[in-house]
Amino acid sequence: MPSSSIRWMSFHVYALALAFIVMLCVLLPLAKLAPTLGRSIDGADKREQRGRGHTSFVSQASTSQMPCKGPKLILHVGPPKTGTTALQEFLVKNAGWLQDQWGVSVGFHGREKAVGKNIAHPLTYVCNGNTAKIKSWGLSDEQVKQRLKEGFSYLQSKLNSSQLVLLSSEAFGRLFDNKSWLCFNSEIGADTCQTAVIFHRSSATWNAACWSEISKHDSSPQSFSSYLAEHVSVPVDKHGDSDVQLQQLNRLRLFARVIPVSYDYLKELNCSGAAFLICNASLGLTGKKWLQCRNSVNGRSTKLRNKSPPHAAIDVVRLARDFYEIKQALRVNTSGCKPWPIGFWSDDYMSKHPEIMTSVVPAVIQVAKQIPVKCERFAGLFQSETEKWFSRTGAKRPTSGGKDICTADVASFKPKHWQLIGKLAPDC
Repeated sequence: MPSSSIRWMSFHVYALALAFIVMLCVLLPLAKLAPTLGRSIDGADKREQRGRGHTSFVSQASTSQMPCKGPKLILHVGPPKTGTTALQEFLVKNAGWLQDQWGVSVGFHGREKAVGKNIAHPLTYVCNGNTAKIKSWGLSDEQVKQRLKEGFSYLQSKLNSSQLVLLSSEAFGRLFDNKSWLCFNSEIGADTCQTAVIFHRSSATWNAACWSEISKHDSSPQSFSSYLAEHVSVPVDKHGDSDVQLQQLNRLRLFARVIPVSYDYLKELNCSGAAFLICNASLGLTGKKWLQCRNSVNGRSTKLRNKSPPHAAIDVVRLARDFYEIKQALRVNTSGCKPWPIGFWSDDYMSKHPEIMTSVVPAVIQVAKQIPVKCERFAGLFQSETEKWFSRTGAKRPTSGGKDICTADVASFKPKHWQLIGKLAPDC
């Protein structure tokens, strides 16, 4: 045989051997890896189906009572700025679907704030003599009592026809004390099994959201630091707590069962407040049933529409007023200065008076986007209160520690930034 043929056959055998070794080195690890990947994907799927621990937590602060035999009433008590408006709007719009699909009845109808208007505020007026909200409505005593009667009549009709009824109002958490709850209980009957559901939000971002809410229609807002100084130092309650969210939790101690949940934790799990209220707190679902319920509720949930303006826009209004007052002080004759309208204005009133400046005005928001801002994390200010809340409730904690709060960085302003703000102020 020629030497060239021998060399070619030797090379061919060598190539086949090399290919076989490569296949062993590549395919064998892949074969071993495939089951591992399968188990990993399967494990992730099962973790999602379990809802990553989504269960109904009973507050350690609750006191146990004898089990009742009547219908189950789930009371969502807020607090504000935890997606309550979107949740209530979802309940109103999907009441029929909730009843047909899940056997859950909604104990109010009409508008999302109907529970506050027809039950919570009228009840505290009749029971506690609280006139703050009622006076602004301009209703007589009889009209208030009639509104309360209609609210409870509708609720009672649902309790008589369903074993599971939902109510939602942040006014419960904000207004109700022991006396109010006793009055409420006398209206619905002792046999009704009541469960309270309360949300918790990172205290820093929650306070910032509350500040934005009360400031967005204010033509003379205060700074966030001033707001914090006023609102974090509230009087201590009988349990020794000055934190608002702890105080709200304390007012629910008379309930046999309290289900607390972290608003921030739910957001991390892509679970809406409505999904938790229905799938967890009301139905107590787990596994695939919980996943199906969560997805179906999330798919119907109302997007958050009660959005606050950028924090910097609130500062722009405040600084524009300061700029205006400085200009006014420098003038010898101020008769030509247009007045700065001070007040808290409604959307309807502002639409008729575009000269009024608040943080929701497009021109203000545009300036807010062009000025320097500083972002700070205030979570450390509330660490002790946050630890107490989660320790008392046993609720699942979010992995993040809250977001930074970004406000105007006046120290970094240049003349062009003051000029932008000065153009917003009334002529003087």
